[in-house]
Amino acid sequence: SGTRRRRARAMLSVLALGLLLMLFGPRAADAVALAARGSPWSSVGWGVVAFVALPLVGVIGVFTLVLLPLGLGLLLALFLLYSVGLAASALSLGRVLWHEPRSRFLAFVIGWAILTAVAAIPFVGGIVWVAGAVFGLGSTSVAIWRTRGTPPRQRGAGGRHRQGGKMPVVIPATSDEPEPMTVQDLLRHTSGLIYG
Repeated sequence: SGTRRRRARAMLSVLALGLLLMLFGPRAADAVALAARGSPWSSVGWGVVAFVALPLVGVIGVFTLVLLPLGLGLLLALFLLYSVGLAASALSLGRVLWHEPRSRFLAFVIGWAILTAVAAIPFVGGIVWVAGAVFGLGSTSVAIWRTRGTPPRQRGAGGRHRQGGKMPVVIPATSDEPEPMTVQDLLRHTSGLIYG
């Protein structure tokens, strides 16, 4: 039927989008999967907030003359944002079965296949889409919030040593360096030149 074809095209879009996101942002994908595994309830809570707030902000922006471009852009991007959330949920689900350090791409495909199979069940596809989008948006929000307090790593700062630490500098003594001359040495040297 038409509903199944639309659902299949949507899931194929999620597959392509997820593969592209992991190709161009592998560390970000790992951070989202880690946030989903480490803070599942926070991911659910923030996901509900994002799922409801995004269209609400878009509608408010449409009715506000100043924020009209922002509102229209946000409403048009809702499908993309929800698809990103569903892709994040697929990766998180796949990581439950396909642990690190094994391929994140295969983990994503496994999670995507499970979500697609469950979504094919009648009257369940919409629930899977909403739940996946909510959880994925939430885990993405948690991952972004965690990275806000992490300072960027400076290249070459401290080498292998602790950042901010200083290596002690030892100046070796050289035998060619002259010893200081006293007054007695100066007089003895001068008398030797005169009488010598």
